[in-house]
Amino acid sequence: MKIKKDQSVPRNIEEILEFIVKDELTNHCLLEKIIDYYGDKARSLLDKMLSRELITIDENILTLTDAGKKNATIIIRRHRLAECLLKDVFEIKETIMESSACEFEHILMPEVVESICTFLGHPNKCPHGKYIPPGNCCKQFKLVIQPLVKPLKELETAVDAAVVFITSEAKHSLARLGSLGILPGQTIRLIQKSPSFILKLDNTMLALDDSIAAQIYVKPLPE
Repeated sequence: MKIKKDQSVPRNIEEILEFIVKDELTNHCLLEKIIDYYGDKARSLLDKMLSRELITIDENILTLTDAGKKNATIIIRRHRLAECLLKDVFEIKETIMESSACEFEHILMPEVVESICTFLGHPNKCPHGKYIPPGNCCKQFKLVIQPLVKPLKELETAVDAAVVFITSEAKHSLARLGSLGILPGQTIRLIQKSPSFILKLDNTMLALDDSIAAQIYVKPLPE
């Protein structure tokens, strides 16, 4: 089942869900922490979360329900993938990366999140080293695609293959590769490996350094 964002959850409630799980991906929090952080508006927001059955409150402990945990996990995933995209692809400075990711996390649709994750190579950690919860695309990759995927360097010559992803280690070359048409889903053929890698892309021959070729992962296509 594809993970979808619950469109009925307002942004301010999403932010509280994220606040609860942000550091440890836990499902509970001291009620006073929410009240201290959100001030006067905390009570009304918590009442809305209770009515939506996203949380339960027992004395001073706020606990996420299954629905609350699911929504919080989706928010964290969107935020941390946005951080990866901003840092590894766009090379945004960390001083503005966090605030930009906070905006991204509330507007990215599920299909866009899946595409970003695939483009980045299904990362499991954000730039701060925090865990990125896997999505449906990650599970599909591990079960179906990963056993068939190999680095371009291991592909046999004269074999057609589809580009699956380019790792973030090649971030300085992503723009160049994209301009050459080497993108996820593109079909290529490896012509030679030495002294440099030569690829055939449609009717064009491209030469790549070993260091760049090592970051491209492909899936051989049936003959």
